[in-house]
Amino acid sequence: MNIVFIIYRSNAYKYFGPLIKEGLNRGFDIECWHSCNNPHDKYKRYLDLSKLDSNLIRLNKKSIKFKYFYSNKELTNLIINSSNKDFFFSQHPLTKSKINFSNQLLNCIENKWCVVPSGPDFFQQFTMNDFILNKNYKNFIFFSSNYFLKIGKEFLKKNYISGYNFLFKKKSKIFNVGSPHIINISSKDEKYLYKKNLLYLPFSYDENRYPEKDYSWQAAFCGFDMDFYSFYKKKIEYSLVKSSIYSFLKKFFIYIKIFSNWNKVNKFYLRNSEKNIIKILKSFCQKNKLNLVIKPRFKFPVSKTAIKIADRIASDNENLQNPNIFQKEVMNARIVVGALTMSPLEVVGMGVPFINIEIPHCAFLDPSDKLIFDYKRDSIFNFKGVVYNYTINNFLNNFNNKSINDFKLLARNQKKYLNLFCGIDFKKSTTNKIYEILKKHLH
Repeated sequence: MNIVFIIYRSNAYKYFGPLIKEGLNRGFDIECWHSCNNPHDKYKRYLDLSKLDSNLIRLNKKSIKFKYFYSNKELTNLIINSSNKDFFFSQHPLTKSKINFSNQLLNCIENKWCVVPSGPDFFQQFTMNDFILNKNYKNFIFFSSNYFLKIGKEFLKKNYISGYNFLFKKKSKIFNVGSPHIINISSKDEKYLYKKNLLYLPFSYDENRYPEKDYSWQAAFCGFDMDFYSFYKKKIEYSLVKSSIYSFLKKFFIYIKIFSNWNKVNKFYLRNSEKNIIKILKSFCQKNKLNLVIKPRFKFPVSKTAIKIADRIASDNENLQNPNIFQKEVMNARIVVGALTMSPLEVVGMGVPFINIEIPHCAFLDPSDKLIFDYKRDSIFNFKGVVYNYTINNFLNNFNNKSINDFKLLARNQKKYLNLFCGIDFKKSTTNKIYEILKKHLH
């Protein structure tokens, strides 16, 4: 097979890396086409592919052919002039924001376009203003599990019927094959019991998460404690003066937001804050002789409390891939704790128990978040012997009374969890499944 992977950001290799490796092992001709357009969003410039550092690419540089495109037009021409390619892999369906539509292009990708979604936010992109979808071609979509497919159906049927029809009624061939990026390590391998790190994945403060909507809960829960100066100076690369002004204004408006909604959010500011969660984690680590490692997402600011009391802040600009820094940190963790993150799926796959801190539903101002972040028993975020769920109040009151030995990953439950939510069946890898399906559809 001749296969092309269309790559826009460095973190795409997290999902495509295993497929590229499997393709090379099978003797396929692999090409990676890199976008040379820096992300327009200043908060995502760190994902620039020119900074990529991948073990997979380093070890297989002679086996992979690279091409580069600087515009939608150049990508369109690359595809049109590549009639010998069997399949094109992307994380997105064809949209006007990514490519120039034409009948010639559609003929070239008919029954060749393969989409590997990065997660549940795949469905959210259908509702974005610049997401103008071309529906006149047959394509393959490889979902992780029937669980997420069901959520996607429900969301699109209510919010974007055109996207629903494209995915579920017309041209798309859909397969549930598992998650290619999930590293599967059995909990029977109890090496994690001897590791000395507690890894905390903090809440990602983002007042633009719900544009033009109230962000007072976020402001009270963690915004007031963010180190905005360092964020603007080091990550956005503003000048000292500009960083100082922006950070001052940011804090000023955060406090206005908190005090103008005081009756609604005062308990999160005064007690049920992330600042206090981090303090409890530090106390727990000291009692259990663990190191507190905090890994924020690079595009978000970091809590001042985290910087002050963590044993280590794991900075990750996602340029290192296959494995990435997150995967390395999880492999060195005895347990992982997080709030508002899909990471339990990957953490459990790597054979480590997860503690989820439940975010109150008043914080969710988008229907898709309410669908995904379900904290009921036997959900992604609350699964016996796998993911231990705490409300914020319960965590602050009780977590420090626990021992690290109270949190273990049960092998049978891990298997059920990964099968249900990640589509892993333990008989054949996701990459094998995808290539076996495509083999049957070779034209």
